[in-house]
Amino acid sequence: ARGALDYDALEAALPGARLAAVTHASNLTGDVYDIARIARLCRERGALLVARGVTAEARADIDAALSLAPDNALAWETAGMLSFAEGNLTEAGSRFERALALDPRLAGAASHLGAIHNYQGQPDKALALFVRALEHMPRSGELHNNAGIAQAMLGNDAAAVDHFRTAITCGAPGNRVWNNMGLSLCRLGRYDEAFEAFRNAGGEAAAHNNLGVYLSQQGEHALALYHLQRALEVDPRYYARAAENLKRARLAARIAQGQGPAAAT
Repeated sequence: ARGALDYDALEAALPGARLAAVTHASNLTGDVYDIARIARLCRERGALLVARGVTAEARADIDAALSLAPDNALAWETAGMLSFAEGNLTEAGSRFERALALDPRLAGAASHLGAIHNYQGQPDKALALFVRALEHMPRSGELHNNAGIAQAMLGNDAAAVDHFRTAITCGAPGNRVWNNMGLSLCRLGRYDEAFEAFRNAGGEAAAHNNLGVYLSQQGEHALALYHLQRALEVDPRYYARAAENLKRARLAARIAQGQGPAAAT
């Protein structure tokens, strides 16, 4: 009232607001407003809207935060998340780069920028980014998982497995990381360990199915058939897709033996 700004009231009003507009000071009272705090409130609301998928509304808040605090690393990271959610990877990449230039400790910006590099077929560039980021955040499970993906894309599955194991110990989402580890262990020929990784990700039936599919793709048909059959035995009701994989593996095995498809009956 009368030029004074109630920051608590502003924070309470933002969740239902469409736009926040402020001046830097009051002509009535001479008060200089806490622009950094207002920018933070706008950024936090924008981040919440991005998380909810309301990107059109989020853009106004994030633009306001950047206008009020153009050197705020978190604001640039949030802006990058918005662009990433909208599928504008070029804009997202430049915003994440700006955020990391201001604060190299931002795991979210580093992980998403590296993911963009991986998506664009540049795992070497992604890995270099993850290595630099891990110097600042050595216990980031997200960074270790993404570094593992980059190593796997480069054909370095042993190094990938090391990153995936560290990611698990650092608290990264287990199912996703265990599956990534399982695939790398398969490519290393360490099938028993791969089975355990897949089981940690989704249970015994899923482990048999995943390993069976991989083995079938590698031409190891007898072992593939064993695992796919076991997937059905372990969970015949839930794991219906194992039946289709089993059919494909049997057909592949017959073709490999020069028998051709079985005749219809």
